[in-house]
Amino acid sequence: MQTTFIFCHIPKTAGTSLRSALEANFKPHEILPDKALMYRNGGKYPLTEPMLEIYKYQGENVRLIVGHYNFAVKKSLADMKHADMKCIVVLREPIARAISHIHHVMHKDGVSKSDVLAALDAGRMAPRVRPNVMTWVMGNKFGDNAVNQKSLDNAIKNLRSVDFLGTVENIQPLVEKLANFGLPIELGVHNKTPKGIDLELTDRQMDTLRIHHRFDIDLYAEARAILDEV
Repeated sequence: MQTTFIFCHIPKTAGTSLRSALEANFKPHEILPDKALMYRNGGKYPLTEPMLEIYKYQGENVRLIVGHYNFAVKKSLADMKHADMKCIVVLREPIARAISHIHHVMHKDGVSKSDVLAALDAGRMAPRVRPNVMTWVMGNKFGDNAVNQKSLDNAIKNLRSVDFLGTVENIQPLVEKLANFGLPIELGVHNKTPKGIDLELTDRQMDTLRIHHRFDIDLYAEARAILDEV
């Protein structure tokens, strides 16, 4: 049985750079979604259900799946028995990831600096920024949006089953492990924070980020511990 890689692309974890590097190892028709499907979807990943439907009928040709999909999708893909599924996951220090996500919505979605700061001062997350997104991706089932202790427990359990785990802050061991498996990659820089976005946060605003990302903070610490065991 052939090996198919699924890269659970968690937003703002250098995923666009890794996706581009991974795609260089495969032919266009071996990648889901391919460039044509991304174009038809406005440059975004297709939703989970359409992606699963495509894989159901075309999976024997697919060797790389990339998207903002929950880790739980791996089981649905594996159950179709087209290939041996190997999962790639990269985490990032949670507060740095959250700030990067805030930069993204300011640049791409037109969220104003004043709205961001007002929300954080009021103890809320910035508009259009999901808290604990890493725990949500790793610990929740598709369609389940509530992130809680059960999500964290599931996420930690799932982390230990990830075939290729890495962190943005120490990506080289992951690069070497992929290369040893026959998947050499060369990382470039994509989706860099645009110039002109100035967002210096107060201690109180940083505390708000920590409160709203407490599960991600615990998950990231567990990921670091797992990697230290290797």
